Amino acid sequence: MGVVSNSSNHGETLEWLLRENGIGHYFDFLISSADYGFRKPHPEIFKTAIARLGIPREKVWFIGDKPEADIVGAKGVGLTAVWYNANCEPPCTPEPDLTITSWGELGEVLHSVG
Repeated sequence: MGVVSNSSNHGETLEWLLRENGIGHYFDFLISSADYGFRKPHPEIFKTAIARLGIPREKVWFIGDKPEADIVGAKGVGLTAVWYNANCEPPCTPEPDLTITSWGELGEVLHSVG
């Protein structure tokens, strides 16, 4: 599992924040647009993440809260696009493959498919 961020902070800073919040150990890698020169929805940042995962793109789920960056980008490279819509915003375009409103809901979905 990895993080892809459209941050102006470099990856080292974001990794520190994840560790400080007690969740850094959950992630195998972090890609910050500040380090790579591409911002979501650019396909290259998604392709880089796919390569880092080392699994076929058909098995990759990309979860994001910004439809214009996350859903557009994920669908553009053939990933399963999951919209984290915690604020219950109206439907977006393109339509995500799955919409969740809480992390608990994601856990339920993953449990049902795995």
